[in-house]
Amino acid sequence: MPGDWQDSRGEDSPASPINGHDTSGSSVQSPNISCQDTSDVALSEPASSQSPATDVSLDPADRNTWYAGSNLHQPTNGPPAISNVPVVIIGAGPIGLLCSILLAKQNFRSIVVERHAKRLGQPKAHAINPRSLEILRQLGIDTKELRSLGASAEDADLVRFTTAAIGGTELGSLPYERQDEAVKDFTPEPLLNIPQPQFEQVLWRTALETGKVTIWCEMQWQDCAEFGDQSVVSTVLNRKTQGRHLIESKWLIACDGAHARSRIRLSIPFDGLDGKPEEPIHYCSVNFDADLSKEKSGMLWFIMAKNAGKRNFIAYNRSNNWVFVTCYDPTATPKETFTEEYCRRLIDQSLGKKIPYNVLSITTWNTTPRVARHYRSKLIRHGFVVGDAAHCFPSTGGLGVNTGLGDAHNLVWKITAVENGWAEDRLLDSYELERIPIAVENSRQSRLNEKKVHELSRAAFGDNGQSLEERMQDPKARSEIQLALMDNYNHFDSLDLQIGYVYGKARSPHRRAGHYIPECIPGTRLPHAWVYTADGRTISTLDVTDYSAFTILLSGSLQRDNRRPLDDVSFPVKEVYLGKDIIDKDGAWTRLMGLERASSAVVIRPDQHVLGRVTTIDELQNLVNSFVLCSSYVPDHEKLCGTDLQILAE
Repeated sequence: MPGDWQDSRGEDSPASPINGHDTSGSSVQSPNISCQDTSDVALSEPASSQSPATDVSLDPADRNTWYAGSNLHQPTNGPPAISNVPVVIIGAGPIGLLCSILLAKQNFRSIVVERHAKRLGQPKAHAINPRSLEILRQLGIDTKELRSLGASAEDADLVRFTTAAIGGTELGSLPYERQDEAVKDFTPEPLLNIPQPQFEQVLWRTALETGKVTIWCEMQWQDCAEFGDQSVVSTVLNRKTQGRHLIESKWLIACDGAHARSRIRLSIPFDGLDGKPEEPIHYCSVNFDADLSKEKSGMLWFIMAKNAGKRNFIAYNRSNNWVFVTCYDPTATPKETFTEEYCRRLIDQSLGKKIPYNVLSITTWNTTPRVARHYRSKLIRHGFVVGDAAHCFPSTGGLGVNTGLGDAHNLVWKITAVENGWAEDRLLDSYELERIPIAVENSRQSRLNEKKVHELSRAAFGDNGQSLEERMQDPKARSEIQLALMDNYNHFDSLDLQIGYVYGKARSPHRRAGHYIPECIPGTRLPHAWVYTADGRTISTLDVTDYSAFTILLSGSLQRDNRRPLDDVSFPVKEVYLGKDIIDKDGAWTRLMGLERASSAVVIRPDQHVLGRVTTIDELQNLVNSFVLCSSYVPDHEKLCGTDLQILAE
């Protein structure tokens, strides 16, 4: 759900940044981060700014005039009237925080601007998928700590379809994603169920610990202008004092959610999926603290109630943390209907039994399948949208936040490559070329998931007036129900969407969401396998990559055309030698990668995706240059790096 922060205008509510501002680029940690979603009302268009707005790039000489017309706030404490930082990030949700960490790991400072003062407690997203965890793992974030804060695989193992959570008639169940040991043949990090607030606390702490990240709370990004020297000046409003501040940066990364005001200023259209008109889906979510630990295990409980619409429970912690979600039609049921009394009635009906609990929060919200037409602004060329600001999915499938984390991983290394001088600005155009197709596919799958759940409900109740219990006793009707149930399988097993996407190659419409086959072609994420280091440790092949360099996986020394040493190439390189740095004992991964041949090498991008295969240093230089300089790179997806795609799948 978007919009996960809430205002706090009490006397002890921080006016800026988390109890103070550190001009060196770090801040003290928030003592209490909590959240409540109030995003069913979209943000308004930005109010006319007191500072001169512009639709064209300004001459650098105009900067002082622009500053002078901005009516700046001159604070005695808190953020300065004018700040300067390499990157401004709008939004301190999981995507904005990850962007700040990715930048910090490459020694770039950032200011994160968050319009709300504090977060309240309703969990929202809960499924952090394998690819997202692999990204965190590459950054050195402790995934074991994250797992200690989330639900165990035993508690979160199933999706149940039933007439009531306690003692109801159960239609059947499906596994909830692949959380077993077998999936570790494909990823070092099986899916994790963790409440979003806890996930964000870890990201928040990690960001501040870098010493490169400043977070400004209760500060609303208002507007920006880009000057001819490609600096971006952002106008920021202190929502408590109404004072105005300017931040001059080289880059602007907008992570301000589905109702992002940044898209308006960056002039980025937000289109309905596949050109279809927008059809908002309205939800009410109720967080409550019932103890259902003695009931059956399960992560998701879909309640099948005739004429009641979609209802389900999410088990963040089966002993004390649940969310009840229901869809509603605001023309028939205004959002004001969802009082605590009304919500308790819905929860009690869906539980099937009255039990003690406290209602912790009630939230109404909506979502519409949409994808931004561009991820890079054509107006403010150093401005980008990421996460929900770039795409909005139905909640079915848990793909929204994970797609946003992948966006951040793709974008930030390209920004730092340009800043460090070994890539051309045109490389940044590849961000939207690679990520928009992923968002479209994930949004389509989310919409399909929504449709399949509705089809199961129709199968459960039929059209002949039978009760669900009667239909479950009817062999023909029961068969229809079971077929509709199994048709939801890809809703809860989307491993191929998570780790099998290929940059630069359209996804086959016949490929199932859960049917992942490891392959080594340009654009794929580096296939995972467990290998050994020289000192006997077991690691994932993904662990050898470096987010600040291209990783060259070598089976032997590259031929040295014209006797050029490898450290002569014009970009950062990390060399990893098979048989020396890593040992693949059974050779299956080596064959998949095509590294069984002498003097062969596979080039891995900083974001762990395959760039291509080379046999000489000149080929290496030419391959990387053709990509980062955007001169002539065309991925050859038909030419396999390896010899047998089926080896690791069998």
